Amino acid sequence: MACWLGPRVSEEEAERRVECGLKKLKEMDRIQDLIDVQDGCQTDSLRQLVEKNTTDAGKGKEAALDDRAFSLIFSGNQKTLSVIAPSKENAQHWINGLRCLSGTIQQNSALAESSPNIGDTEEMSFEDVQKALTFLNADKEQTWNLFQKLDEKKRGTLKKKQFKQLFEELKRREDLEELFDGFIKKTGVEQSNLSYEEFSSFLSEEQGEESGGTDLVARMLEKYESFENAKQNRILTRDAFIGYLLSPDGSVFNVEHANVYQDMSQPLNHYFIFSSHNTYLMEGQLIGSSRTDAYLKAFHAGCRCVELDCQDGKDGEPVIYHGCTFTSEVPFKAVLEIIMQEAFRKCDYPVILSIENHCGMQQQKVMATQIRKILGDKLLIPPEKITCLPSPKEAKGKFLLKVKKTKTNLPTESSVGDAVTDSNDDDDDDDDEPPSDTKLPKKRTAPELLEIAYLKSVKFESFKHSKDCQKPEEMISYSESKVKHLAGESDVDFVQHNAAHLSRTYPSGGRVLSSNYNPQGMWNVGCQIVALNLQTVGEEMELYQGRFRQNGGCGFVLKPEFLRNPSSTFSPNDPQTKSSPVKLTLKGISGSKLPKVEGGRRGSIVDPCVSIEIHGVPGDNRKVQTQPKENNGLNPKWNEEFTFELKVPDLAIIRFAVQDYDKVSKHDFMGQFCLPFTSLKTGYRHVHLRTNDNRSLFPSTLFIHSKVTQQ
Repeated sequence: MACWLGPRVSEEEAERRVECGLKKLKEMDRIQDLIDVQDGCQTDSLRQLVEKNTTDAGKGKEAALDDRAFSLIFSGNQKTLSVIAPSKENAQHWINGLRCLSGTIQQNSALAESSPNIGDTEEMSFEDVQKALTFLNADKEQTWNLFQKLDEKKRGTLKKKQFKQLFEELKRREDLEELFDGFIKKTGVEQSNLSYEEFSSFLSEEQGEESGGTDLVARMLEKYESFENAKQNRILTRDAFIGYLLSPDGSVFNVEHANVYQDMSQPLNHYFIFSSHNTYLMEGQLIGSSRTDAYLKAFHAGCRCVELDCQDGKDGEPVIYHGCTFTSEVPFKAVLEIIMQEAFRKCDYPVILSIENHCGMQQQKVMATQIRKILGDKLLIPPEKITCLPSPKEAKGKFLLKVKKTKTNLPTESSVGDAVTDSNDDDDDDDDEPPSDTKLPKKRTAPELLEIAYLKSVKFESFKHSKDCQKPEEMISYSESKVKHLAGESDVDFVQHNAAHLSRTYPSGGRVLSSNYNPQGMWNVGCQIVALNLQTVGEEMELYQGRFRQNGGCGFVLKPEFLRNPSSTFSPNDPQTKSSPVKLTLKGISGSKLPKVEGGRRGSIVDPCVSIEIHGVPGDNRKVQTQPKENNGLNPKWNEEFTFELKVPDLAIIRFAVQDYDKVSKHDFMGQFCLPFTSLKTGYRHVHLRTNDNRSLFPSTLFIHSKVTQQ
């Protein structure tokens, strides 16, 4: 969607329009979904608008339009809002303001949470109080008891001051206060604060903070204790203790893993790689739009391998779309330009460009020319002989092109036409197309593309053939059904193969609505490039985001040693003792400020229950669920404990999901959080909930206790 802001106006009018625009975006409730603001004519909408409004005589205006244009990129499959401002200065005003606003969403949420809208009402009935606190999801009985307590004169109303008291009382974290008071009692001394030594003991014995020692305690005190007197006396007040537990340091996710912490100097085949299937699609596989915006969103999510389905276009210019479908086209050149612009903005580790080639020889040559021209020295050209794939560290800031390897002794297109069949093509890639009665002929890959492609896709013959013949730069693509078959039949061989070579997996052609498969089975046998439809939310994508949440979200996660060793005898179906087994104990203590169900009944209060799931090797998979707590999304308490036996913890992902319980139908989704077991922090921790498309649900949290025991 694109729009004009109109002719040039005064600076005052421009500022007024900015304010009106921001207000409108807030009313649309889309501003919290804003993930990026792009300046210039970068999106498809703006390019089309420029073409439509720029005549041959006025092409000089194109640069001026580029200065005045910008686009708002939203999460998920929401449409991009593209704008042409009245002036360059006004456009920059918008861009700066929106970027600032986008970066302070959590703070704005916190401010809104602490400031309920009570209007100009001097006195409030119980019904008025309930309406004002709808967003809190508070238990009606608890609110009523507090209302009666504060209504000392029994008039049936509260004044503003009393309402604020009620609001603050509802927000109190009694569960955390009780925990703090419990530790105070354990000291055996009558006191109201924790000493430096007692807090140090809590961090080491309860929280498992083994490193840092006194320095760690000092940092925590400096960070969370607001009273100077307490700092000087080396004590921790209750408010500081609660502040610590609610902070990233008190999160269930290891805050150190929010940075790159793994060895990045190993070959690419030793890493799981964040990958996208049919990256250009915004919706389904049969009908919908192909857009450059989709690549921007993929890179923002952390993607390091994107796909380009290339078809012959008009006027000799190749295009990208899903062949034999009604999806729209986008110019190949435009996709390269957005890739060049966005690929390394968030992360400078390498990007794999996976080309699915359906072009004739002439337009393949055009593709090769455009790739060289647009990507320039960012394109990693292969040496004459490759003995080992480069590491993410070695290939920083570089693109690796992947195309199909074809025989060089085939007849040329000029002698047999445009449909040359290559018996050495990767047959599995054809499963990527929707079901069709017509088998499309395959294309030869142009020498111009082969010579700049670092990675070559080859056909799977057998694991023995791959071991004897496959070169380091050669990789195989498998449909999800093929992976499941091979993993069930020869999982040890598959593990050994993936320790030495790159493998790519993708959804079957029957998933026309862009649904996804569970990626865990592919990771269990060491497949690196597990491509999913990033535009589709759901449990599969949540697990995917959980896997790549670690290592700074850089899109590369080092595989466990038993998946990197070519001589490994690891079997996901019968793991034995290849990984150190553990007993994991998780206690769901409470929840705080849980969200409303999206699209739920107005004014209704949720009945939350929590499911905890383990996704790993088949023997480790398990799901448990707490009992629901009726009519309380503000501060429900469960205090339920579960134990899990994990044979291969290095591959396990833990999923926390909160649902609104329903006796007769499917529970409604409220929030989730996924993380690798290897990033789990023990002790008393908060789970900071996210939506199913990975947006923060701040300030919604779960409070848990975790414990890990070696078996």
